[in-house]
Amino acid sequence: MALMYGSAASAMAGLLGSNTVFIALVGGHGAATTSGVIGFLLMLNAIAVNAFVVESALQLGTEEASGRAESQLAGSVSRFRWAWGRLLVTVIGSALLLAVGGTLMGAAYGSSRSDASQVWVLTGASLLYWPGVMVTAGVVVLLISLAPHQASALSWCYFGVLSVISLFGALFGLPHLTTHNAPFTGMSIFPADSFTILPLAAATAIAVVLWAIGLVRFTRRDLAPGT
Repeated sequence: MALMYGSAASAMAGLLGSNTVFIALVGGHGAATTSGVIGFLLMLNAIAVNAFVVESALQLGTEEASGRAESQLAGSVSRFRWAWGRLLVTVIGSALLLAVGGTLMGAAYGSSRSDASQVWVLTGASLLYWPGVMVTAGVVVLLISLAPHQASALSWCYFGVLSVISLFGALFGLPHLTTHNAPFTGMSIFPADSFTILPLAAATAIAVVLWAIGLVRFTRRDLAPGT
């Protein structure tokens, strides 16, 4: 899909660039530029990675519900180390998926423009969404620690709401406070907008807090098998 996005970006901007609905969708002003379309497609890729993050992080609760966690924790492995070992797949896997998606999109887009530098530009732009997906992972970990029986449903509800706000918030005319402060939309839609470090720092800080509270709570509460 990333290859398809990259190869179709210029055509999409040329074909739909003056359509008012499309302009609102990609967050453009006056015309949907190719860079705006690229930014929107990078967000689509990030949302796909976000789905992987939800499913991956929820494996922590699945292991607990199945009873496998109890037997594994009966040994010398601490609960924190056990949880972190499983969530490491979420952390590393999401970064790799964002990097691969950005690289493939950049390769296809750069090929259409005869500009090889787009590979590095879009790889970096894609990785800008990593703090946002880590916020999602933090939300899932926190839900598992606080409400293990409802964590799966609540996590996917969070994913759905976040996806709608990120993709269609401007189109639906949602309040500026909502559409510009979600984990994805709070960051500049690079390369359409200029890069700013503050949203990335804020998302990183929120993710760290959510992870810390979630893991500490998980290590202190009783296991909840049979969810």
